[in-house]
Amino acid sequence: MAVLLHLIVFLASLFFPTATAIPLYAINGTNGKFISNSVYSSNLNLLFSSLSSNASAAAGFAATSTGRVPDRVYGHTLCRGDTNIATCRSCIHTAVSDIQLLCPNFKDAIIWYDDCQLSYSSQDFLYAPNVTSDIQILMFNNQNVPADQLLRSEILTAALLGNLSDLAVRNKSRLFATGETVLSAGNIIYGLVQCAPDLSVGGCRTCLEGTVDATTEDPLKGKMGGRMLGIWCNMRYEFYKFYNGSSMLQFSSDQSPSPSPSLQPLPPTPLPPIPPPSPLSPTPPTQNVTHSPVDSSNGGSNNVDIVLAITIPIVVGLVRIAIA
Repeated sequence: MAVLLHLIVFLASLFFPTATAIPLYAINGTNGKFISNSVYSSNLNLLFSSLSSNASAAAGFAATSTGRVPDRVYGHTLCRGDTNIATCRSCIHTAVSDIQLLCPNFKDAIIWYDDCQLSYSSQDFLYAPNVTSDIQILMFNNQNVPADQLLRSEILTAALLGNLSDLAVRNKSRLFATGETVLSAGNIIYGLVQCAPDLSVGGCRTCLEGTVDATTEDPLKGKMGGRMLGIWCNMRYEFYKFYNGSSMLQFSSDQSPSPSPSLQPLPPTPLPPIPPPSPLSPTPPTQNVTHSPVDSSNGGSNNVDIVLAITIPIVVGLVRIAIA
């Protein structure tokens, strides 16, 4: 099933219009399937409608449920903190359509995009968010930081994301922060962290702590970009700017970082070593994905899927390696 999902995502990227959001990843849960035109199916359709309208009206976030047990469905959607209402609405609309294509009739599923994410389950994952093991997807760039800058890069990346986490939890209404730090001439590290707004400050901090530690460990160690995707929190860092607007935090290794409400834009810099992801590809061309498949009810699997995406003109090879 995992191979089929990866193949569908890739094929979809060939035929979807350029302006349409392309899924980064989709996971179906382990709680079985529902029958088309069943009560569960009707409740799921009502949930999708509710999430779409509520998220658009509530700054890109919604969490709700529909129906009665045993056919009750729980759902959650979140747009990235720097997206506008139109982009958020469009992304969620696409997610509702794609999740039914990529995870047909599954009782549990989650899908991620650059600008939003959508998850639903037959289990109540909303009542007590599992923030201690939330990260489900690791994505990383194949290009490595030069050896002579590796140690400094690791220190600055961890420091950037750690301070962004602190800033995000102080930003209680959004639990979102962006920032940057200079590695060397022409090389700037950009970072973004976000939690679902319904998490507590403590829950958000706990969720993000694991993402900071992971940047100095395999498979993210030494990579010129990476991201971690979960239900309740997300983190990303790159050697190019990937978010909208001015950075909320800017610091150097020689001074204590502090928020800058009126941040002055940096002078032009040379082209970054890694170009931003192409809108026609579900992941950046030289990116690996490590996936620990778990369902949204705290269950899980001990398998690890490593998906190697090799981009050449028109043809892409996808390989799934299962490690016991």
